[in-house]
Amino acid sequence: AARGAAKSARRLLADSDGSLSSLMPAEHALVRTAAERAQLADVISALPAGYDTDVGDGGSRLSGGERQRVSLARALARIGSSAAVAPSAAGDAALDGGDGGRDGGDGALVLLCDEPTSALDVLTEARVLDELRAIAPCVCLLLVTHRLASCVQVDEVLVLRDGRIAERGAHAELVQRPGGEYARMWRAQIAEERGDNELDHE
Repeated sequence: AARGAAKSARRLLADSDGSLSSLMPAEHALVRTAAERAQLADVISALPAGYDTDVGDGGSRLSGGERQRVSLARALARIGSSAAVAPSAAGDAALDGGDGGRDGGDGALVLLCDEPTSALDVLTEARVLDELRAIAPCVCLLLVTHRLASCVQVDEVLVLRDGRIAERGAHAELVQRPGGEYARMWRAQIAEERGDNELDHE
């Protein structure tokens, strides 16, 4: 049942034949919970046939932000089912629950999120990040991002430059570091967001 649920989650709104009509009740619950946590509930309820809607090959009829949330829903469903899956392509969320994701045989899960919120609005991004933080005690969460708002509450930030670690530390420490790369990027992003907000109110 767990592997079947994970397979269904992979199909969730992603394939043209993706349908949940044949799932067992427990699998339905797993996928629905994952979709809600990934902020997909409103998207699905607005579709003509809900979970049974044909959204095109690879989710081509969905927006970029909706596809990102589908990817997160897949990962959350995999965590819920404890299914081992192979790492996926960039821009997706991959879960390693096999030997590569275990530390000393304790069954630890590693969730790699590559730019998981780059196409989301600020409010949806905040909600998704809250859900990711909620599962943090259960998994080792590795977040790859250029949107530094995602880094505020992580345990440690690694700043990469030319393939090497240029800085590391907590967000609060790095933003105060004189001449630091992270502090520079943080100030630039804050200024950009303020400029966008001012334009929105003109």
